[in-house]
Amino acid sequence: MINEAQGRYIGQPKERYEWVLKFVSSHTTSRGYYVHNYIDREGNSVIAFDDDPAPVVKESEGSSFEIQEDAIFKCKATVNRHSINTFQGNNVKQTIINRVADVKLLFHGEDKQWDY
Repeated sequence: MINEAQGRYIGQPKERYEWVLKFVSSHTTSRGYYVHNYIDREGNSVIAFDDDPAPVVKESEGSSFEIQEDAIFKCKATVNRHSINTFQGNNVKQTIINRVADVKLLFHGEDKQWDY
C-alpha cells in the first residue's frame, strides 16, 4: 500500500509570491550548496538552495545578518517546482523556491509564534 504524501504544494511554478516562513534547518550538499528547510504557518514544507548557510537580511545601512533557526521571516521568492521528498522514509510534498529576496525578520527563534 502506498501512503499519500503529507502536506500540500504552495503556489504555481514560475510565479513570484510574498512568503512568511519559519527557518527550520540548513545543511550542505556534496556540491557545496546549502539546502534551507522552511515551513509555512500550515506546516507545509518549503526548501531553497543557496550559497549562504542561512537566509540573510540586508539592512538599509548596508549591513546584513543571517537568520537563526526557528526565526519567522517574510520574503519574496519564485516557485521553482514541486516535488515529493521520499528521503530517509519521508513522504512529504515540498515546494522548492528560488530567487529569495527582500528578507525581513518578523520574530527571533525564541519567539516561535505565528501570531502577527
